[in-house]
Amino acid sequence: MVDRARSHGGARSPGPSATALALSFSVALAAACGGSSDGGTGGGGAGASGGAGASGGAGAQGGSHAGGAGGTASGGAGPTGGWHLTVYFTADELLFGGAATAVTGCVVTTCDAPGDPTNDLGSYPQGFVDTVQAEGTGAIATGPYAGQYLNWSGSVPGSGYWLDTAPRNAEGTALVPYVSAAAHPTVPFGASFALVDCGVDSATSAPMDGAACADLRAGQWEVRDRFEADVDVRRLDLYIGLQTELDMDLDPHFVDQVDAVTTLP
Repeated sequence: MVDRARSHGGARSPGPSATALALSFSVALAAACGGSSDGGTGGGGAGASGGAGASGGAGAQGGSHAGGAGGTASGGAGPTGGWHLTVYFTADELLFGGAATAVTGCVVTTCDAPGDPTNDLGSYPQGFVDTVQAEGTGAIATGPYAGQYLNWSGSVPGSGYWLDTAPRNAEGTALVPYVSAAAHPTVPFGASFALVDCGVDSATSAPMDGAACADLRAGQWEVRDRFEADVDVRRLDLYIGLQTELDMDLDPHFVDQVDAVTTLP
């Protein structure tokens, strides 16, 4: 089991990230909730997958996404190695049980509705709430907000939960499974790339599950997200969609790989 710590509100420790929230939402939250948002520290939750998957924590794939600024460029001209590869996901409330905990925050993304940022956003299993904070976003399945998303921003000031109609990236658009990827600010927004080789496990040096690697390699990846904390420039976090297991270490797609090869320069 890989010890990954992802944090959209802090730094992940060796591993991937939490779902990044949109830069525009981070700015709005900061402004509405009494502060300003730094373009490099926008959204996403902070998580730590690794030992905490089953208890509601999300893998620590190290680092966290956030709203950052970037350009629009396409991928590089030839395969390059040495990439650190991690993944992030949207938490699924249906997978969690246990006592519910009340969540407060903003009922609109601009955080300017009456009562924001202390409105009642519903009550959910503690493990789900923790994983949303770890991954940055979660799909609500019960209660008055079923069908919506509980998102989390780790930016300071402006951190907190809010309701949304989709999981968000650092540009303010919806995250797309096997398309959206987070990268260091040196890799411009809009840069498309292919995963050529999945590399090896960062802890054991074992190769990745073949079928899961093939799924990642088949992705139409594009940089649409940022890490919230400082990470290595050769670090990529790939969005794989809705959570599949309570303990995501049981999902072969949930990895922390090194020495991966991509078509980014």
